[in-house]
Amino acid sequence: MILMASLLLFCSNLAVGQEDWMNRKDWPADFPRPPKTDKSLFYLQRNRNSNTIAYDLNIKSNGELDKSEPIDVYWKRYTGKRNGLRDELTWFQENFGFGYSVVSSKTDEFILKLVAYKDRKIKLKKINGKWLALMEINGKFCQLSNIYVYADESGTLPDVEHIDLYGKDLDTGKSVKERILN
Repeated sequence: MILMASLLLFCSNLAVGQEDWMNRKDWPADFPRPPKTDKSLFYLQRNRNSNTIAYDLNIKSNGELDKSEPIDVYWKRYTGKRNGLRDELTWFQENFGFGYSVVSSKTDEFILKLVAYKDRKIKLKKINGKWLALMEINGKFCQLSNIYVYADESGTLPDVEHIDLYGKDLDTGKSVKERILN
């Protein structure tokens, strides 16, 4: 699981210049927060740079959720002069890093696994008419808002040190965070 995330980080960073990643142990306050839309579910950021992987609802032209592929995954590029522009994932990034698979589905619920982190499932569920991404955070199902991956990049391949999960407790509305150490 963490080895796959390390490989993914390495492959997605080959063309990017080295940044001051060593000072970013926690989710950086200066990283952009992608704008929320009706389709937004959650996003993933890495200490390498501010480029962000967005996970949105995949809505068909008729306004219905695409049940064969319920999530649209793509890059929001923030480095250089790209200022939030969308880029598609490469085949490698989708299949070995940032993509997902549908484990099971019902009318108003999908169970998903991220390719690079299969240990914890994401439940895509319709609650009060709105689709939410739910994940166990600190032992309780919460609305997932974002994931932050911290890796030591001083070696040949990045070594993931920890993953931070951020979300909202559905009962209290309070923010929650869990750190998973490698």
